[in-house]
Amino acid sequence: MKTYPKGRNFFLTLFLFILAVGTLSCDGELDGRPRAWIDFPRDGTNVPIGNPVKVASHAFARDGVAEVVLSVNGEAYRRDAPVEPGAQFTEVSQEWIPSEAGIYTLQVRVYDTLGEYSNPATISIRVGDLVVVEPIEVDPATHTPTPVISITPTLTFTPVEDVVEPDVVEEPVVEEVATCPPTATALQNANCRSGPGIAYPVTGSLGQGVSSTVVGRNADSSWWVIENPGSSGTCWVWDELVEVKPDTCDVPILAAPPLPPTDTPTPPPTPTFTPTTPPQDTTPPSVPAPQSPANGAAVSCAASVTLSWSASSDDSGIATYYIKLEKQISPGNWQSVGGFTSTTTSVDVPVDCGIIYRWTVRAEDNAGNFSDWSGFSQFGVNLS
Repeated sequence: MKTYPKGRNFFLTLFLFILAVGTLSCDGELDGRPRAWIDFPRDGTNVPIGNPVKVASHAFARDGVAEVVLSVNGEAYRRDAPVEPGAQFTEVSQEWIPSEAGIYTLQVRVYDTLGEYSNPATISIRVGDLVVVEPIEVDPATHTPTPVISITPTLTFTPVEDVVEPDVVEEPVVEEVATCPPTATALQNANCRSGPGIAYPVTGSLGQGVSSTVVGRNADSSWWVIENPGSSGTCWVWDELVEVKPDTCDVPILAAPPLPPTDTPTPPPTPTFTPTTPPQDTTPPSVPAPQSPANGAAVSCAASVTLSWSASSDDSGIATYYIKLEKQISPGNWQSVGGFTSTTTSVDVPVDCGIIYRWTVRAEDNAGNFSDWSGFSQFGVNLS
């Protein structure tokens, strides 16, 4: 992470800062809220799996930038504070390493020193199995080129007189057994069905008294295969619809099609699987309570005081505590000293001797929910 870019990036950063201040001044309701921009990578960029992705962004907060949070698909991935605490405008570089292919949503959100936060800056990144081939640099001075070898084939010729003809073996002559094609006569209208093994749909019909040549029969003799005189090819017909003459011929056995169904079967229902999505945590953590210094206590003169509070409870776990510190200018008139963050239940804050202070604390869980601010706790710092 770096702040205030130098060199050739200075003018670009200055331009973004002026643009941010001008936009915030004209936004009306958004005036004074923190803002975030993602400069790199661009929305829709493709990146390979396992390669680090540097997310460069800018953050602005009138009350000073406390931290910048990078989230991946709605989950906080890392939190970084600026190099210069309390800077109003800063540039942040955060690294994310994708472990699986897919489309990811990256978001950057800014928190200021008072605990206020910006709307997230959002981009989408496509992660895929990309293979990066590094070019090989060849030094001409030391590189020896691979020689090209030319092969000339050698042909060997055998004189004709040296070739020995093989003995010719005569194959025995097999006499074919003639088969007589029987004749099928339809006794009534018979539907022809195409296929062996695929008996649907109906492709034609034989009229009563129409004759045709039998070309095959199934194994249990329940079907006949005949040449369909009404269309090209062959078809299957029911045995009880056909009179076959003569019945002593050699008829080939063919695979029989299935019987036609009596009605259309109902396909079994397709099982559906509804993935179970764990419920999103929308419950804020409990409100922490200031403990030390005790409310109304006076502490010895020192450059800093340690503030401590009770821990908050939450199912998602506590990510950060935010602390506001104010000093009394005159009775009933308080001025902000600054905002502080801590991942533990204590923080050191700077103080001046002879001043009365008050402070409050709230918690944020890992799901991004905030508790209410605690009540103010007041303490004084002695002059000596």
